[in-house]
Amino acid sequence: METAAAIKENREREQLRRIFNLTATKLEADIKVKNFSQVMIDIEFLKSKVERLEALNKMIQDRMLESDSYDEESFSIQIDTADTYKRRWHTINNQIKTGMLSKIPLDKFEDVKPVRNYSLPKYEVKKFDDNLKNWLAYWGQFKKIDEDHSLSGEDKYKYLLQSLKEDSNARVSVESFPPSAENHTKAIEQLKARFGREDLLIQAYVRELLSLVLNNNKKQVSIRLLYDKISTYLMSLETLGIVKQKYEIILYPLVESAIPETILIAWNRCNTDPPLGNQLTSLLNFLKNEVETDERIYLARSDFNCIGTNHTLHRKQKSSLLTAASLVSNIKPKESGKVVNVICYFCDKSYHNSFECSRANKMSLEDRKEAIKKKGS
Repeated sequence: METAAAIKENREREQLRRIFNLTATKLEADIKVKNFSQVMIDIEFLKSKVERLEALNKMIQDRMLESDSYDEESFSIQIDTADTYKRRWHTINNQIKTGMLSKIPLDKFEDVKPVRNYSLPKYEVKKFDDNLKNWLAYWGQFKKIDEDHSLSGEDKYKYLLQSLKEDSNARVSVESFPPSAENHTKAIEQLKARFGREDLLIQAYVRELLSLVLNNNKKQVSIRLLYDKISTYLMSLETLGIVKQKYEIILYPLVESAIPETILIAWNRCNTDPPLGNQLTSLLNFLKNEVETDERIYLARSDFNCIGTNHTLHRKQKSSLLTAASLVSNIKPKESGKVVNVICYFCDKSYHNSFECSRANKMSLEDRKEAIKKKGS
């Protein structure tokens, strides 16, 4: 005798099969009259019913197999009936996916999109300017246009020209092709061969890392900007197949040499000798923590108006600024029991000390020395 749960499952399955047949028939009718929006609704509705139907079939079949009164013939009927519904669902679903049902092209279904209740800003592709390190970002944007099957080759060629900077070598090269669908493909291939070669792109990003090393002692850069540049170059190299773990033996010394001395000292003090393959990742995590620490310090102090606007200033830059300011303190000795302030050496303001000047934070050491000399003359 069937249990109450078994009776409930059988009744629910009968209703689901009834709804399945009605929806499948309606779906075929909607496709014939090209009611594409309703077709998409029917498909989603039918899919939910099929999933529940399959779950019920599984529970009922398992119960029949475990029953002491198992009957081979009854079980075979259950399997065959369940397969009939499953086969009909797969047939309809496959025909819609391949665009064959009622000879309706697949793109008709793809064009049906949900209604958007808001407006997006106009999307513009950033123009390519012959710079190799900008190629990945450029092609990542233009690739969507190039692979858009709704656009003709002639239109793609026009968009390609518009996406190249005036008088650039890339644009001159593309303009040498007469505008046509076939020549658009040739122009893309030529651009890829000239600017999209992986070996050239890898060299370009490695040279950018080398430039950070060479400029380490010449130009002071904030730790935030340095971290952003290093991360960007490494991610670009990873996109080209130069993964950090595999090429760490080459990349790690470059990144380490690009870090200012004060940060490098702090890194070596806290470095716990991570295993080979994780050194570069550990160094990047350390730099990230340094940036986050500077941000937290800024937020903590800014609540009390203790610091200027340039909160991401590198520690070494801060120390050099204080050293230069200490040589020419703008606070004179006490006169008649009062402290007398003079004008700031860097911006001619009288409401702050020279070593607190936000403009000085953006000046190089040489520029600050020159400003001090002019004030002293």
